[in-house]
Amino acid sequence: MQPIEAHVVAEQANVRSEPSTRGAVVTALPRMQSVYVIGKEGTWSQVVTGSGANSVQGYISSRLLFEGSAQGARAVVCDVANSSTPYNGEVLTRSGYGNNSLAVNAGGSDVLIKLRQGGSTALAFYVRNGQRGVVEDVPDGTYQVMFATGDGFSRKCLEFVNSMSVSADPTPATFETRITSDGYNQYTQSSAAEYTLTRQTGGNFTPSTLEQSAFRE
Repeated sequence: MQPIEAHVVAEQANVRSEPSTRGAVVTALPRMQSVYVIGKEGTWSQVVTGSGANSVQGYISSRLLFEGSAQGARAVVCDVANSSTPYNGEVLTRSGYGNNSLAVNAGGSDVLIKLRQGGSTALAFYVRNGQRGVVEDVPDGTYQVMFATGDGFSRKCLEFVNSMSVSADPTPATFETRITSDGYNQYTQSSAAEYTLTRQTGGNFTPSTLEQSAFRE
């Protein structure tokens, strides 16, 4: 048979020396690892991955593979078929609550916004195309504000699996709540930020383009 492009869709797939769970494990491949299927034996696929001295050949249970493109495999991994489109302004994940606010005015595409801190997502919310979304309870902290657009949104993976474009504000955004007093009363002063994702005359925000991997956990 002609080699068929495939990708691992399980968290990990063991490559075995023969088409059986009794076969010795030659190596283990991570999710989304690409392979080529070069043969079939029952419920097992004979695969090859790598090239030259790093080439590995063996058998993987066919149920752990998606035969097709990386984009198609990603859709399976992220369960796009069972993922509904979030409503405008819907918060999809958060690590805490605060007194600050963040508003985003979307352009011609739906956008997923993530506030990243220390390599993890502190807050993620969704804004529908042409609409304004606001989160009123952003916790204090300094964050990288990231934006993603595309097709095939996944609630499971918090990303677009088709044609995802990722950008970010090159300047970290700091949200801070301050308590002040005039000697008689105390006042809470919180931070507010707003982004408009269409070109504006006199605008002070030019996003930088990022790789898709930077947006993923």
